[in-house]
Parts: sequence; structure tokens; C-alpha cells
Amino acid sequence: MDADFSEIASFGTDLAEGAVRVGAQGARIVRRAARGVEADAKQNAPVDTGNMRASIGVDLTGDGRFRQMAAEIGPTAPYAPHVEYGTARQSPQPFMGPAATRAEKPFAEACEQLGMRMLE
Repeated sequence: MDADFSEIASFGTDLAEGAVRVGAQGARIVRRAARGVEADAKQNAPVDTGNMRASIGVDLTGDGRFRQMAAEIGPTAPYAPHVEYGTARQSPQPFMGPAATRAEKPFAEACEQLGMRMLE
């Protein structure tokens, strides 16, 4: 009895191509969300000298080709955590947490739409 493995090989090729498409599109979603959080945080950060606001940035690692990408978003000003969370003498003035929270739903929806497109 001869076995026909052509469909299995085709399925493997489709999976590999799909992973590349998902990786590139997923990376685009991560970049867009990270830039959105950065812009939101900058807009809502309290300003005294402007140093903390100017220090808010995005550090992206990976590019999605190997199904890995990460974004680290935040200020580099050393006193930023004291502003975000407050101190014994200063009330918190959160700007990063709320920016991330506002981005959660659009990010999840974009990921869901990507998943649905891959099923088509």
C-alpha cells in the first residue's frame, strides 16, 4: 500500500508561511500598541521641567520573524517611579499604568482580528 504524503507536506508549508505572516503582522501590532502607550503616557505625564516626559520611550526587541517580539515602555528618569506610585510625602500621579490599561483592549482586539484572518 502506497501512502500519499503530499497533503501533509503542503500543510507543513502552509503552517510555516502562516507563522511568517503572523510574526510580521503581530510585530506590527506590538509596535503600534507600544507607540500608542508611549504617546498616551507622554501626554498625561505630569510636567515640572519636562525631563520625565521627554525620557519616556520604547525599547523593542525582536521583529516577529521568529515569533518573538517584546516592547518595554517607560521613562528613564530615576524619579519617575516616585511620581507614578507616590511617596510618603507625595501623592501618586500615575501616567504609565493608565496608559497601559487604555491600550489593553485595542491590543487584544487587534490580536484577535489577526487570529481570525489567519483562519480564513
